[in-house]
Amino acid sequence: MTPPGNHSEMLEAAGEASLQRVLARLEQEIGLDWRSLGQAAVLHGARERMRALQSESSAAAVVCAGSLEAYLTHAANNDEELRRLGLALCVPESWFFRDPEQIEVCVQEALKRYFESGEVVRILCFPCARGEEAYSIAMALLDAGLSPEAFSIHALDLNPEFIEAAKRAEFSNWSMRGKRVANHFLESAAKPAASQTWSPKNTESSAETSSASLQLRRELFRMVSFQIGNAVDPNCLNFAFRFNIAFCRNMLIYLSETAKRGWLKTLKNALHADALVVSGHAEALAQYDPEFHVLAASNHCFRFGSARSTQERTPPLPIDLGLSGGPKSSTRFGSPSLLQQAFFVNKSRESGTADKSRESGTA
Repeated sequence: MTPPGNHSEMLEAAGEASLQRVLARLEQEIGLDWRSLGQAAVLHGARERMRALQSESSAAAVVCAGSLEAYLTHAANNDEELRRLGLALCVPESWFFRDPEQIEVCVQEALKRYFESGEVVRILCFPCARGEEAYSIAMALLDAGLSPEAFSIHALDLNPEFIEAAKRAEFSNWSMRGKRVANHFLESAAKPAASQTWSPKNTESSAETSSASLQLRRELFRMVSFQIGNAVDPNCLNFAFRFNIAFCRNMLIYLSETAKRGWLKTLKNALHADALVVSGHAEALAQYDPEFHVLAASNHCFRFGSARSTQERTPPLPIDLGLSGGPKSSTRFGSPSLLQQAFFVNKSRESGTADKSRESGTA
């Protein structure tokens, strides 16, 4: 326990006791490791929640009466307010085609799996924030030539407000961060004027820029299933199937050690054998669990399963989808070119491997 006075705001003994109860309950209820944020950040979040309550003119605002100690006591004893404080401490930082190299690896993996099995490729996004990541994956898969029936994306987040926002699929320019969303993914009524094209020079975080609206096409809504999920709930991934690909970026860094172990167990139970798992840049899954093996260290991609099956599996195909700043792909929605490229590159590689084996007498 951090001694009183080691954080930026001094609390009376009663307030300190309430703070420690809040920290313990946040760890128990949502797995939050407050040490990763610092007590000062928690206290800042508490003051933000106090202001929110005052603006709502709620009964809780009267109870808190502008006192940080009173608010902490209220949050420690009120499940709903504790939940809201926890959500306020979780940063929903995401944007379209964030870390595009990881999305390219995902698309390559999906193409290969679909061609090998012909079965639906099931993809998990958890946490999903307001849906930018899940929709980016759907767009990339469609532009690579996969039909909507070839994949399914299930996106979860702890924050119900984020889930509702994701279902509305309305975004601001700031969600672009310089990344272009092709017009065939936009509702015709919401297509930007020529002066509102999303380009690096037009994505400053100004009020004028961030207030502009982008509405995704309704067809995309049906390709992503959104629902509330809590990583500390062992049943949060209790689906009737297992996932082939999992995007779980920037979750582990906020979880306590106990919550990390529980979440990884839950995740592994929901993964298909040999699944691809994508993590955040500060999350080395192989260090947390020996069943995750480094696939692409620079992209923080991992293979789930035994070491033997990981070595035997062909790595993702080196196809440039034009997401990471290289030459832009000319593919459009429904174009089979990348799909065909994946198939023939894969078959060529397998054929070449077989030829070498025969020459060496090992086949």
